Amino acid sequence: MIALLALAAQALACGALVRALLGADRCVGLAAQRVAITFGLWAGVTSGASVLALRMHQARTVTGFVAALVVCALAWAATRTRRSSCAGDVDAGHVVSTQTVPVWLRTLASVCVTLAFVSCLLYTLGRPHGSWDAWCMWSAKASLLHGPDRTWQQFVVDLGTYEHPPYPFLVPGFLAQWMDALGVRSTSGPIFLALGFVLASGMALGGTLRNLRGSRAAWFGLLMLAGVHQFPQKAADLAADVPLAFYLLGTVTLLQLGIERGRSGPLLLAGACLGCATWTKNEGMLALVCFLLCAVLCSGASRRSASARRIALLLAGALPFLGLTLLLKIEVPALTDLVDAAVNQGSLVHLTEFERYQPVLRKVGKEIFELGNGLVLLLILLAWCRQPTLVPRKDTAGRWLPAALLSILFGYSVVYVTTPLNQDYHLITSCVRLLVHLVPASVFLLVFAIAEREHTAPA
Repeated sequence: MIALLALAAQALACGALVRALLGADRCVGLAAQRVAITFGLWAGVTSGASVLALRMHQARTVTGFVAALVVCALAWAATRTRRSSCAGDVDAGHVVSTQTVPVWLRTLASVCVTLAFVSCLLYTLGRPHGSWDAWCMWSAKASLLHGPDRTWQQFVVDLGTYEHPPYPFLVPGFLAQWMDALGVRSTSGPIFLALGFVLASGMALGGTLRNLRGSRAAWFGLLMLAGVHQFPQKAADLAADVPLAFYLLGTVTLLQLGIERGRSGPLLLAGACLGCATWTKNEGMLALVCFLLCAVLCSGASRRSASARRIALLLAGALPFLGLTLLLKIEVPALTDLVDAAVNQGSLVHLTEFERYQPVLRKVGKEIFELGNGLVLLLILLAWCRQPTLVPRKDTAGRWLPAALLSILFGYSVVYVTTPLNQDYHLITSCVRLLVHLVPASVFLLVFAIAEREHTAPA
């Protein structure tokens, strides 16, 4: 019961922080986005508390309540800061759309979203242990934290017997607290987390589009995301691919919101999402580097100060979760397969073997073309025909955010070229999963680019 109260306290604290940084606007879109970001932040905070509890030899319930108090203190400080001096922040206010959504669009999107979620639910319940290494790598690792009378030293030793020992711990850490609340190991935790991130992705995507581009764009975006059937399908694997996809989506939507509204709160939360991405999968570290690098490269000479401010806010938000990730990497010094191959086996020499590029380009191109049976490709075509520059050139996010996603895709391709594994096997088993990381954020940017801002009137 106490463990359940600790989970609830952390959720309420995360909700208060998100509300303080995003504002209390009652706009349907912003409310949905607040709920989605709260869920993602809650997963990150609870998982971090689980690991820190073992590292500091404290009870997880105690650490959970302390984490809730810390987050509440941050929410109070954010609220005080906004009331006293919000330099650079501009509150755009609440607006009500003057245009209606076509019935066919609302109906079609509702049906597709419902079918996608129900199919994900049924598929998950029919295979409650997930797919591939979901149970042995994610859920089983949670038992290392959940087990009684375990020391940090023993945890590190036991972790070395699992596949990929230094892998980030967001999913196992959250599941450990879930096990504490239930008192037993159960398949309900991974299922709850998977379905929660699916719903949160839809809410963040639709909510932000509703807030920035209007209801039509929101329904269209939900229709497109539901049409990419690989997304709910990979959620049913109960691994960390969809959680990572959510955090990349959260980063992009919050950055776009913060830039359009001139507010620093969304940028801090975008940094927190990037930090959670590093705490979710190794690919999250690549995402952090790509976003920061593109923020620098895509900023014009006249916008250097604004770019520096955004980078500072991103790093400030990411720091707590990035620190957790680095702590685990330092304490568990084992190298991943790819890093070990690059450092000790000279796998980087494959970069000069041009015959290795062709299979990567062919497989990645084929999977992009087939995402949602071509829906993503159709969106790209629509965006190009409607607006060749994608978004107005004055909008720095128009270059920064798409460039970051393309950089991540390029990084994935380099991994396939230099992989120490059989290249064909590596491509077959992971290419779709890696593309799924980028699907929600890409759909958001594409719909945002082709949608016109609806005429609005003050509420």
